[in-house]
Amino acid sequence: EEIKYLYQNKKDLYLVTNGNYQRQLNKIKSLKIEKYFKKIHILDDKKKMKPSILSVRKLKQLCGHKNSVMVGDSIIDKKFASNLSVDYIRFINDF
Repeated sequence: EEIKYLYQNKKDLYLVTNGNYQRQLNKIKSLKIEKYFKKIHILDDKKKMKPSILSVRKLKQLCGHKNSVMVGDSIIDKKFASNLSVDYIRFINDF
C-alpha cells in the first residue's frame, strides 16, 4: 500500500535488490509491483551488489538532485543509503 500511495502522489520510485537476476525478477513480477518503479536494478554481480553503488551511479546522481530516502530492511541497505548520501528508513516486515 505504501508503494502505491507514493506512486499515486507522483514520487519517483526506484527498486534496487541483490540476488539472482531471474529469481528476483520472478519475485517482483509475482508481487505485481514493477509498474510502480521508474527503474528496477537487480544486482547479481557480487562485486557490484549493495552496499556498493558501482552498478547504480546514475541513481546516485538522481538522488543528489532530490530529497531522497532509502527504505530497507538490513544493515546492507543502511550502508547502501550512506554510500548514496541519502537518508535511511528501516522497514520492519512483521508478517
